[in-house]
Amino acid sequence: MRTLATAVALTFMTVCGGTTSSTGSTSGQVIVSLHNLAFAPLSLSIQVGQTVRWRNDDQVAHTVTSGAPALLSDLFDQMLKPGETFDFTFAKAGTFPYFCRIHAPMGMLGSITVGQTSATSGGTTSGTTGGTTGGTTGIPY
Repeated sequence: MRTLATAVALTFMTVCGGTTSSTGSTSGQVIVSLHNLAFAPLSLSIQVGQTVRWRNDDQVAHTVTSGAPALLSDLFDQMLKPGETFDFTFAKAGTFPYFCRIHAPMGMLGSITVGQTSATSGGTTSGTTGGTTGGTTGIPY
């Protein structure tokens, strides 16, 4: 019964776009789903060195673009067709807003807070998987 309650709570948070905090290994991967013209979760907290994977679970294309619609950042900007993923490893502490360039007017925005665990800086991208898109368009920070 406790497992069912936990599953229901996690599903509710994902559907409603709650906040997720990632714990454990700094090399762990966290998944953000793009579905119903929204990022789920809307915001999350990770540690320096962790990787976020955005997964397009929607029926339409989206972008994962760092910054805000009125203030672009050159950290990453990746187009994702349905079924594709994009990975980015955060190597610098801070708060990193992001959005979908196509659906930002509909409120498709998100944010990642990265906590400091070491003296590293920068970031890496690993491109897309699935579909026919290859390579990266993300720019290391």
